[in-house]
Amino acid sequence: MAYYSAGWCDGKPIFRSAFWTTANSNFLDIGVLEWCKLFADRNDPHFWGNIIGDPAAFEAGLLAALGITSEARVGYCHEMKNYRDKFIAHLDSEFTMHIPRLELAKESVFYYHAHIASTEQLDGVFLNLPRDLRAYYAKCASDALAIYE
Repeated sequence: MAYYSAGWCDGKPIFRSAFWTTANSNFLDIGVLEWCKLFADRNDPHFWGNIIGDPAAFEAGLLAALGITSEARVGYCHEMKNYRDKFIAHLDSEFTMHIPRLELAKESVFYYHAHIASTEQLDGVFLNLPRDLRAYYAKCASDALAIYE
């Protein structure tokens, strides 16, 4: 998501060539696919409810951190899954692509990562992963901006 977001300035893509349009779109698509694994697909082995030791407490904390209701979370999951299903996994006959809002996705991943890193007992999971995902996101965005400029 950091690489996707870095490719935009004032609501317009920084580069409009076929290569950069495709690359930037792929960053978005991978971000949505990966987010859906963690937050939208209850049957996916990576779904947070299959990883977290206390799913009810996690969900309450997630909703509080995002400042949304459970119903809004379900609606957002539908928004993300709709984009995934209609424009990534299957190209349906719809002519208008509705790119999902990414702020909730980004913040939910930050919350999930912080929870996993500080609460869950997952031995060895963070050996090669950043401890501070916000800092890592900022570094990725900075790296991407250096390329885009």
